[in-house]
Amino acid sequence: MGQKGVRDLGEMVGLPGLGIGADIDLRKSLEQAAPAVVIDFTAPAAVMGNLRTYAALGLDSVIGTTGFTDDALGQARAWAAEMGLRWAIIANFCLSMNLALDFAKSVRSHYPYVTIVEKHYAQKADAPSGTSLWLARSLATGEGGAVLSKELLPGVLGGDFQGVRIHSVRVPTPASHGEHEIIMARQDEALTIKVTDYSSAIFNDTVLMTVRKLRRLPAGTVITSLGELPGGLQG
Repeated sequence: MGQKGVRDLGEMVGLPGLGIGADIDLRKSLEQAAPAVVIDFTAPAAVMGNLRTYAALGLDSVIGTTGFTDDALGQARAWAAEMGLRWAIIANFCLSMNLALDFAKSVRSHYPYVTIVEKHYAQKADAPSGTSLWLARSLATGEGGAVLSKELLPGVLGGDFQGVRIHSVRVPTPASHGEHEIIMARQDEALTIKVTDYSSAIFNDTVLMTVRKLRRLPAGTVITSLGELPGGLQG
């Protein structure tokens, strides 16, 4: 690629050259490229170090990495506020998932019981999925509806995230396939919202929409869903 240490991304993965350089030194690469916006789909183990670098360089960012804890989000908000940056830290860029979450939040007060069921391929590294934790965090009130059943198998009633139950299912499906169900209930009735995605290509248009709208956010802002973008989900 003409620069020491930089390799063509296509050649690195066994494809013809793409004209896109790749370097293991993130900070050096960003200083050379001087991007207007960084798009980060990496891994929980790496993303906080990446955010520290983006903050140091004053870079607005669109983050699709999942697995953020409350503490990590709090740190990200502090960095963005200190440096006057605009960061979109969104666990899932699926349009249907964001629409489902917006609706679920709008009716949450009517339903004391909330359960999330997520299904992914058997080799997935984590359970529950980062998306299910994002949904639970968005819908949690600290209390769940009373369940009197005694577990005959440990964990059979699901994990408890601040009153929201989460169940993980792992089956030998394609890695690109994922399902999330939000089950909301009150006495004698239940509402189920199910989102199924078949390809990561569904993220392309919403990531680009987020990039376009990011500069319209106030400086020092961190958002965690597409619905928080200026103008909401209207392209």
